[in-house]
Parts: sequence; structure tokens; C-alpha cells
Amino acid sequence: FGVAGIGGIAALIASIFVASISAQQAMISLTVVLVGTIILSVFTLKFVTAGKFWRAFVLGDKLNAEGGYSSANAGLVDYLGQEGVTITPLRPAGTMEFADGERLDVVTEGGFVPARARVKVVKVEGTRVLVREIKEE
Repeated sequence: FGVAGIGGIAALIASIFVASISAQQAMISLTVVLVGTIILSVFTLKFVTAGKFWRAFVLGDKLNAEGGYSSANAGLVDYLGQEGVTITPLRPAGTMEFADGERLDVVTEGGFVPARARVKVVKVEGTRVLVREIKEE
């Protein structure tokens, strides 16, 4: 709701009292409106969620590990520890190339890495591959 929602509800309640002739009439009107809103909301939720219209918008299947779902690309873990060369500058994201010619979008640990610098894959988080520059000594 927030401040705007609470303020709107307060304004609606105040408008019922201002528009009414007496406080008793305002309370009756407010009670009828609240009860009607609750009943209408319950019936709407009950009938809308049971229909085909609702199933078109809501995913009914659960995506879990037991069902074979994985949000991470399991193949990316194989790159862990491998070294390659940056094709583009990494600031902090860019592209690197491995010795076999395979290219991969990677992210640095936060710093700038120039193009054609040697980097090593140090971490894989889901689909995010984190690299660190290999400093020549």
C-alpha cells in the first residue's frame, strides 16, 4: 500500500462522512461498502482463479531440482580455473576467448581489464562467469 494507498483509503472514508447527513448514516454506508467489498473480492478470487483465463497467466508446474530444473548453466562450471585472453576490454563485463577458440561473456571482480590481457576464470555463479587478470611478473 504505502503512504499513497493509506492516504487514498483515508480520503475515501472521510468522503463518506462528509457526504452523509448524519454520523449514523455514514457508519451504515461505510459498513455496507466494506462488507460488499469483502464479499465481492472473495467471489472474484474464487471464480477467476478457477477458470481457464487464470491458468493462461499463472504457471501451474513447479520448477524444482527434483524435476530436473536448474537455473544455472551446468556447462559453465567446466570453465572454472581455465585461462584465456580478453577480446574486448572488460569494464567490468566483456568477452574472452579460450585456447580452443571458444568465446564467453565474462565479468571482472570490479576492475578494468584491457583487451588482449590474460585472465583466469575464478568463480561461476549461475550464468555469471567471474574472471581475474593474470599479472605478468
